[in-house]
Amino acid sequence: PQMPVEGTFVAVPERGVYELILNLRDFAYGDIDVKTLDNKLVVHGTQQQDATGGMQACREFSREFTLPQGVDALALTASITEKGELSVE
Repeated sequence: PQMPVEGTFVAVPERGVYELILNLRDFAYGDIDVKTLDNKLVVHGTQQQDATGGMQACREFSREFTLPQGVDALALTASITEKGELSVE
């Protein structure tokens, strides 16, 4: 099953500003992969944890977002805030 990931999308098209914010506080920086594929932004996260009895637990999510027309995929930047929010602009 996919892990729920909450987020917001802020658009100010007249200024050419678009921002996607995802709450990923349960994931470490190295657990998150952000890339573009055609006209889509793909965010994927995987987290492995040791569980009791020598077992391992894995949490994973993957989300795709269609980029607004006119957005230069090569100019996108991604950062993680101290609150664990992924911001893509």
